Amino acid sequence: MDTTSVWQHYNKTKDGGVCKLCSRQIKAAGGSTSGLRSHLKSQHEINLLKRGKSIPSSEISGKRDSQPYKEISTITSYFKQIVDDSFPAVIARLTALDGLPFNKFCTSEDLRKLLKVKGYRDIPKSPNTIRKIVLEYSNKMLQEAINELKENKLRGEVFSLTFDEWTSVKNHRFMNINVHTKDAFWNLGLARVHGSMPAEKCVEILNKKLSEFQLGFTNIVSITTDGVSVMKKVGKLLDPHHQLCIAHGIQLAVIKVLYNNKTDLHEANKLRDENIDEDSESDTGNESDSEYSDNEENEIFHDDFEIEYEAGGTIDQALPVPTFLSNIELNGLITKIRKVVKIFRKSPTKNDKILQKHVKEEFNKEYSLILDCKTRWNSLLAMLERFEMLRNCIRKSLIDIKSEINFTEDELELLSSTILALQPVKAAVEQLCCEDANLFIADITLKFMIDELTSQNTVLSIELKEALLDRIKERRTIYSDVLQYLHNPFPEESRGEDYGVFNKTSESSIRNAIVEVIGRIPKQNLEESSENTNSIDLDDSSDSDISDEDNIPLSRVLGPSTSKSVNAALSIKEKLQLAIRKKIDINSTLSIRRQQKPNSVHQCVKTEMQYFRKEGIQGKYLKMAFAALMTTRPTSVESERAFSAAGTICTKIRSRLSDNSIDKLCFLRAFFIKQKKSKQSLEK
Repeated sequence: MDTTSVWQHYNKTKDGGVCKLCSRQIKAAGGSTSGLRSHLKSQHEINLLKRGKSIPSSEISGKRDSQPYKEISTITSYFKQIVDDSFPAVIARLTALDGLPFNKFCTSEDLRKLLKVKGYRDIPKSPNTIRKIVLEYSNKMLQEAINELKENKLRGEVFSLTFDEWTSVKNHRFMNINVHTKDAFWNLGLARVHGSMPAEKCVEILNKKLSEFQLGFTNIVSITTDGVSVMKKVGKLLDPHHQLCIAHGIQLAVIKVLYNNKTDLHEANKLRDENIDEDSESDTGNESDSEYSDNEENEIFHDDFEIEYEAGGTIDQALPVPTFLSNIELNGLITKIRKVVKIFRKSPTKNDKILQKHVKEEFNKEYSLILDCKTRWNSLLAMLERFEMLRNCIRKSLIDIKSEINFTEDELELLSSTILALQPVKAAVEQLCCEDANLFIADITLKFMIDELTSQNTVLSIELKEALLDRIKERRTIYSDVLQYLHNPFPEESRGEDYGVFNKTSESSIRNAIVEVIGRIPKQNLEESSENTNSIDLDDSSDSDISDEDNIPLSRVLGPSTSKSVNAALSIKEKLQLAIRKKIDINSTLSIRRQQKPNSVHQCVKTEMQYFRKEGIQGKYLKMAFAALMTTRPTSVESERAFSAAGTICTKIRSRLSDNSIDKLCFLRAFFIKQKKSKQSLEK
């Protein structure tokens, strides 16, 4: 008798079979035994595979059942599997992505049963063994990341860095480092910082972490950090170009306008006395943070980008942010709105029976009011937008509860103008914090934001514009103008108002900056690029002979553009995307010409720039400078995202995790997210 046959466990009937183990009747429709096999597998943990299929006999610490049938190879068996379903990979994903503690695999009976149903056997019963499996898998993936970086180096690519520091709930300080190319990035995990971190120590930690991935500062052309004094000194100690985080600068500018440190003390005390009743009722914990009741509203603002306030000393010396607004009239309105929001948020009865009744009548669904955090301007915008959206419902509800609070038309007009002033700033920050953002897109975004504030011509928009321009002047470098030039050598055609900030660099200064960038590129890359360029046979007077492989489509900066009708109903985000596409379409392709042997790099760049302005074709050195500068990120938001992820891993419950475990789990989390995005892009 065949011991692998499904019928050894069933007595045959007309419609299927009766299980010998539990006497249950199982139907076999059309003669298929799949239902019979599924019953054995789910109810009795007996895994009988179909003929021609088998499962690998063993894994590192989890084993699957094996069958005597010979495996039949298919064409897909020769392809590289994007998703690894081995036992170590599954455990690593559950711990790094889903945040499961190591001991859950030992204490949770349901989890162990699910893993057994999946086909894994001999699941470890010790958390230390689970931890060992995850760390070993992390080392394997780390080697894969090293190989990817090595392949990019062999192709002649250069890199840029973004990094920042973070303190865990254990009061341990870490530094996160990310390596970027034009189209990709690698999270290198967290490096432990013991004690204080002066600039020299920061450079030492950077060098050590890069060496683990077989990189060095010779491969780096730029770094991006926030604007604290320690990071500014790090930028002076290192040769790569230092870009200060632009989103951090925008945060400081908005804080300066909305929360004025020079407000008269008497007015401040007066405002606090007026609010003492409602402040005493509010909780001191996280309840003051914004909340959303609807899933579709979760993307209103990015809380994963939390910025420190700039200080004159070290990273730890952050300035306190006052909780009162600089504009007395605006402050009175905000205080009144907060009071109304608290009325309905702190009373479920008033919210359910009164406010939501009017909301459902108008919108056919529930919308809850949002309470802001007084030191986060983006949560203030979210509160104001929701309040304006529900203002008719709120008015009716205030009448129903017989409240004396009333809003005049002037106050509602001030509310609308405040929202309009903050919306382009919010859209700009979100665009700057995208993974594919670069200095070219950052310039378009910043100019769009300033143009929108200029067109509004209100008191608040003018103050915001002036504060933002001051911060942009601080953080915008000559390399932004270089990228603008390399995209379009005729900026006067579509420059518009420069506000004393944009496109103010002379062509000679741009030439010197390009030579400086080329000087940071390893000589080996220059020689390889020279060999590749000299092999191209082009006719300089004709664009038809240009090789398609050497064309650089600028549409790849943002990806494929989608056609949208231009009308007055466009949102701020849509207007910004339209402005970016318009700038990119000015020069849809850039081409490389054959390089003659020059006397010097400086002379070569000068010759190429002249030809570029005449024919619109890049030479070897212009192309190399363009590729290098496109790796520079305008913000250090990737580090902030890494810290947000680390906060979900290292919690009060999991505070006993070692520094090495936190490092590996954060690395794995970023690796798996990148792997998931690659799979989604292939499926599209």
